[in-house]
Amino acid sequence: MYQSHKRILTPNDAAPVWHYFTLPKFLGLLESSALYFSRQDQFDDLAEGRLSRWDKDYLSHRAGSLAEYMESDQRGCYYANCWTMSDSDEYVLWNTYASLVDGVAVKSSIGRLKKALPKSDERSIYISGVNYYDETVGSTFKASGGIVNLLALGFSKRSYFRAEKEVRLLFHDNEARLDDKSPRGLQFPIDLNTLIEEVYVAPKSYQWFEEAVSHLMELYGLEKIPVRRSPI
Repeated sequence: MYQSHKRILTPNDAAPVWHYFTLPKFLGLLESSALYFSRQDQFDDLAEGRLSRWDKDYLSHRAGSLAEYMESDQRGCYYANCWTMSDSDEYVLWNTYASLVDGVAVKSSIGRLKKALPKSDERSIYISGVNYYDETVGSTFKASGGIVNLLALGFSKRSYFRAEKEVRLLFHDNEARLDDKSPRGLQFPIDLNTLIEEVYVAPKSYQWFEEAVSHLMELYGLEKIPVRRSPI
């Protein structure tokens, strides 16, 4: 379930968010009615969960081995599901994470994300925009207001990825580690009718593809959710 945190700022409920899917991954969402949270070390960016050089230098002079601790097995404790905060779908993200021909995008909002996570699942999910930092002069703790906080590491990324305008759902598992015993990903049940505001099919898709996606929505009891073609 969604959990607020005094050090982590969650965007306004009305803020629109998007997730881009290949067709197989969209089918996986419909079939499982669950969001997939990937362990942080499994992301493409190898700097995920690591301190900026500025923070590492600051902590190494003032907190003994704290910097080493924060970058060790702690990286295996974070699981994230990623969205983009934007008023509309975007060409670059279609091309990067889905397909311009047969991709699918789900439009939702921060408020819908919160409500769609069932309260019966007692695992705490935190939601925040990602802090993009400069490697040499920026802090990885901007997401927590400059306070050294382990959760902030899960909401920080290097400035090279700023164009993604990412919002994350983050789960912190104290028992997980960077080893083969801890799962590389976790499923979190979600109410799809609450989560999904609209579904968009890729801007270069054929009419039959839009019709096929509409039919899929009907098969999974989601027929009231509009399916639209991207206007790009």
